[in-house]
Amino acid sequence: MKAVPLALAALGICAATVLTGGAFWPFALAWLAAVGVVALLLRVVRRPVAIAVPAAVACILFAFEGGLFLLPAALSLALVK
Repeated sequence: MKAVPLALAALGICAATVLTGGAFWPFALAWLAAVGVVALLLRVVRRPVAIAVPAAVACILFAFEGGLFLLPAALSLALVK
């Protein structure tokens, strides 16, 4: 079940990179770092919803930097058990 948010994040980053013809790569590196931080936080926090809500808000705030491509991954964190 924990692979679903990671797969959605990877798909979002890949889709944004392909759709921009590779111009998204600096943002892709930043989003990969953010996904890594969230993955580490998931090991510490007992309730994934505590991470899902701030992650979804961050994705909306960073919409112009590709955040909406990662919004499904952030929302699926709420379903992780």
